[in-house]
Amino acid sequence: MLDIDPSLMLFMLIAILVLIFTLNRVLFSPLVSFMDQRESSIKSELEASKNIGLDSDDLKAKAEQIIESAKQEAQSIRLKAIDETKALAEGKIVDKQAKLDKDYKAFVVKLAKENESLKSSLLEQIPLLKESIKTKLAKL
Repeated sequence: MLDIDPSLMLFMLIAILVLIFTLNRVLFSPLVSFMDQRESSIKSELEASKNIGLDSDDLKAKAEQIIESAKQEAQSIRLKAIDETKALAEGKIVDKQAKLDKDYKAFVVKLAKENESLKSSLLEQIPLLKESIKTKLAKL
């Protein structure tokens, strides 16, 4: 029935070994080498992304620090402007009060002069008033 031919088996063994060797050389070695290269490139990209993450954290911290210092500077500028404005307003208030005091004193002096002139005018007219009252009483 089935005969086992040793020469044919030897030929098949050699053919399978040659096929394995050829496939290993042509297909498996480049495939393994490609997979190794891909794995190393993934590792290097992963490391680079970690470094970028660390760099972005550093940059974020620096940005927050710059923003905080800018806020503090803006606050100091605002306080300085408020102080300068207060000082200017106080100076204007003092000047206005001095002017009002001066005007008030001038008004008081003018009022006193008018009071004196009114008194002297009334005193001058007292005799005329007395006479006019006498004549009106005489007519009654």
